[in-house]
Amino acid sequence: MPTFKAQPELITFDQSLTQSINNWQFPLHPLRSIHRQAINEELLARLQALTKLPSNEDGQLQLTSAKLNDHSTVCGFRILPWDSNFFGFKIARIEFVIHPFHKILNQNSFDVVASTLAKTITALREQGCQHVSASVDPADIVTVNSLEECGFRIKDTINYHLFDLVKNPISSEASTLGSIATIEDLPYLEDLTVRAFGSRQYIVNHFNNDLQFPQEKVAEMYKIWIQKSFTNERADAVMIVRKGTKPVGYLTAILPTEEQLKLGMNFADMGVGAVDPDYHGNGVFSTLHSSLLKWFQDRGIQHVLTRTAITTTGVNKACSKHRSVVALCPHTFHLNLDS
Repeated sequence: MPTFKAQPELITFDQSLTQSINNWQFPLHPLRSIHRQAINEELLARLQALTKLPSNEDGQLQLTSAKLNDHSTVCGFRILPWDSNFFGFKIARIEFVIHPFHKILNQNSFDVVASTLAKTITALREQGCQHVSASVDPADIVTVNSLEECGFRIKDTINYHLFDLVKNPISSEASTLGSIATIEDLPYLEDLTVRAFGSRQYIVNHFNNDLQFPQEKVAEMYKIWIQKSFTNERADAVMIVRKGTKPVGYLTAILPTEEQLKLGMNFADMGVGAVDPDYHGNGVFSTLHSSLLKWFQDRGIQHVLTRTAITTTGVNKACSKHRSVVALCPHTFHLNLDS
């Protein structure tokens, strides 16, 4: 780890951080150019709740900061309790890196951000953490370069496809071949999920692209996700497409929360989805996707998000066909703290 001139320190969540978030150029939310104030309020509420967790409990938000030549940066990070318990080693995530250098690209800007990240890595090592990830806007070149300087490696890039169903409504002639799954469909979807996510041949995301995560555990994780989608823990509904009586593809639907609606964000999300590998290339995802967009539209939703890796050609083609705008394409970086 390189030595930097800036002196980082642990700090507390206070009004200065609130101001920093309000001025942050790179929040990873697809509506940031439309509902910036609402996004900031939602983010601050979530972060403040994370800071109130007991200090000895994984999941609490921790902060580091560094200052150099009157410029400062703040990094928020936390250990992820569910992920750590599931995979059997301590896993952390950097929630944000906030700095004022979006137009100041020089050695000082890299030094102060990298100093903060170096302090974060030291704190995580001291807490026994073995793995840390960070997602960042590619336009945030200071953070991208600082992550690389601190040893992080890029593991995936995700396209955030945003749909405005008011400006670009789904026609009444759109596919209606999709249907809402019932609990009787779950065994088929569990098997489909394991087959799709259990091979790096089909889906390349930041889990599948990191040997620190065993492939069978990644498949099991997504299997739990689809199970929880039937109990409203992870989704509000599951859209499926059948061939005969057999489900061959699914997408989960996440409706806006009451808090989002109060903030003026009529925003829904497509959570996780997969197509049976035996049916790849047969238009299953496009049918599934248009059916779910129509389902959202019928419920008065304006904006819908679909996330997919840049390598998932069929999904990206379907999103373009359905008139998406790529609102964001964040990189995800990983660092193995055992190495």
